[in-house]
Amino acid sequence: MDIATSIEISYKHIDGWHIFQSREMPGFYVSNRDPKAAFESIGPTIEKLVELDTGVACKAVADVPLAQFISTARAEIAAERSQRFTLLKQAA
Repeated sequence: MDIATSIEISYKHIDGWHIFQSREMPGFYVSNRDPKAAFESIGPTIEKLVELDTGVACKAVADVPLAQFISTARAEIAAERSQRFTLLKQAA
Protein backbone atom coordinates (compact mmCIF):
# COMPACT_ATOMS: atom_id res chain seq x y z
CA MET A 1 0.00 0.00 0.00
CA ASP A 2 1.29 3.46 -0.90
CA ILE A 3 1.12 6.53 1.29
CA ALA A 4 0.24 9.73 -0.60
CA THR A 5 0.04 13.45 0.02
CA SER A 6 0.28 16.45 -2.28
CA ILE A 7 2.00 19.80 -2.43
CA GLU A 8 0.83 22.91 -4.25
CA ILE A 9 3.29 24.42 -6.70
CA SER A 10 2.61 27.94 -7.99
CA TYR A 11 3.54 29.09 -11.49
CA LYS A 12 4.45 32.51 -12.84
CA HIS A 13 5.70 33.57 -16.27
CA ILE A 14 7.91 36.65 -15.94
CA ASP A 15 10.15 38.15 -18.64
CA GLY A 16 10.34 34.84 -20.49
CA TRP A 17 11.09 32.77 -17.38
CA HIS A 18 8.79 29.94 -16.26
CA ILE A 19 8.96 30.03 -12.46
CA PHE A 20 7.66 27.40 -10.06
CA GLN A 21 7.64 27.88 -6.27
CA SER A 22 5.82 26.51 -3.25
CA ARG A 23 4.73 28.12 0.00
CA GLU A 24 4.31 24.61 1.41
CA MET A 25 7.98 23.76 0.76
CA PRO A 26 10.31 26.61 1.74
CA GLY A 27 13.37 26.75 -0.48
CA PHE A 28 11.65 25.16 -3.47
CA TYR A 29 12.32 27.20 -6.61
CA VAL A 30 12.58 26.03 -10.23
CA SER A 31 12.89 28.35 -13.21
CA ASN A 32 13.88 27.99 -16.83
CA ARG A 33 13.14 29.76 -20.10
CA ASP A 34 12.00 26.40 -21.49
CA PRO A 35 8.63 25.50 -19.94
CA LYS A 36 9.14 21.77 -20.52
CA ALA A 37 12.57 21.77 -18.84
CA ALA A 38 11.22 23.74 -15.87
CA PHE A 39 8.14 21.52 -15.49
CA GLU A 40 10.15 18.30 -15.77
CA SER A 41 12.54 19.55 -13.05
CA ILE A 42 9.77 19.97 -10.48
CA GLY A 43 9.34 16.30 -9.52
CA PRO A 44 13.05 15.50 -9.09
CA THR A 45 13.56 18.74 -7.13
CA ILE A 46 10.70 17.93 -4.75
CA GLU A 47 11.99 14.38 -4.32
CA LYS A 48 15.50 15.59 -3.45
CA LEU A 49 14.27 18.26 -1.01
CA VAL A 50 12.02 15.76 0.80
CA GLU A 51 14.90 13.29 1.04
CA LEU A 52 17.33 15.94 2.32
CA ASP A 53 14.83 17.37 4.82
CA THR A 54 13.35 14.12 6.14
CA GLY A 55 15.48 11.21 4.97
CA VAL A 56 12.39 9.75 3.27
CA ALA A 57 12.59 8.66 -0.38
CA CYS A 58 9.46 9.40 -2.41
CA LYS A 59 8.26 9.89 -5.97
CA ALA A 60 6.66 13.22 -7.00
CA VAL A 61 4.30 13.22 -9.99
CA ALA A 62 2.21 16.02 -11.47
CA ASP A 63 -1.56 15.75 -11.16
CA VAL A 64 -1.94 16.98 -14.77
CA PRO A 65 0.43 16.63 -17.75
CA LEU A 66 2.57 19.53 -19.01
CA ALA A 67 0.47 20.16 -22.15
CA GLN A 68 -2.72 20.58 -20.13
CA PHE A 69 -1.04 22.76 -17.53
CA ILE A 70 0.66 25.05 -20.08
CA SER A 71 -2.48 25.46 -22.20
CA THR A 72 -4.39 26.58 -19.12
CA ALA A 73 -1.56 28.85 -18.01
CA ARG A 74 -1.27 30.50 -21.43
CA ALA A 75 -4.93 31.44 -21.22
CA GLU A 76 -4.09 33.40 -18.08
CA ILE A 77 -0.45 34.29 -18.83
CA ALA A 78 -0.35 37.33 -16.56
CA ALA A 79 -1.82 35.50 -13.59
CA GLU A 80 -0.18 33.16 -11.13
CA ARG A 81 -1.25 29.54 -11.56
CA SER A 82 -1.04 26.60 -9.18
CA GLN A 83 -0.36 22.93 -9.80
CA ARG A 84 -0.48 20.07 -7.33
CA PHE A 85 2.15 17.34 -7.20
CA THR A 86 1.44 14.06 -5.42
CA LEU A 87 4.18 12.52 -3.28
CA LEU A 88 4.08 8.75 -2.97
CA LYS A 89 6.00 6.54 -0.57
CA GLN A 90 5.67 2.78 -0.46
CA ALA A 91 4.61 1.61 2.96
CA ALA A 92 6.97 -0.78 4.71
